[in-house]
Amino acid sequence: MSKPVGIQSCAAGHRTVLFERPKADLLVVSWSGARRGHYSEHVRRLGIASTAGPCAFSATAIRKGDSVFKPNTRPPPFNAGDMIPQSEAPEHISIDRGPPMSNQTSIT
Repeated sequence: MSKPVGIQSCAAGHRTVLFERPKADLLVVSWSGARRGHYSEHVRRLGIASTAGPCAFSATAIRKGDSVFKPNTRPPPFNAGDMIPQSEAPEHISIDRGPPMSNQTSIT
């Protein structure tokens, strides 16, 4: 039986996987939605919500001014409005990415 590759949710109409939290203010996620594309290992930074809206992970309410993880790139991605509250992101995320693929080779 394989282990999950991250903490997954499909609660907000798209799939969000929390992969890693390398620093307190960074969150690495995979995000995919039928209408707005796919972002694999997408980095989000901690900031302040400039608008209210649903959490991209759990669909709980986010209020303007809440501490959230959101994309911080220019130009903004299509999912720039999708935020994850700081309270929804575990402090430590441990991932088992599974065994290496059989077609991978080592370079020495």
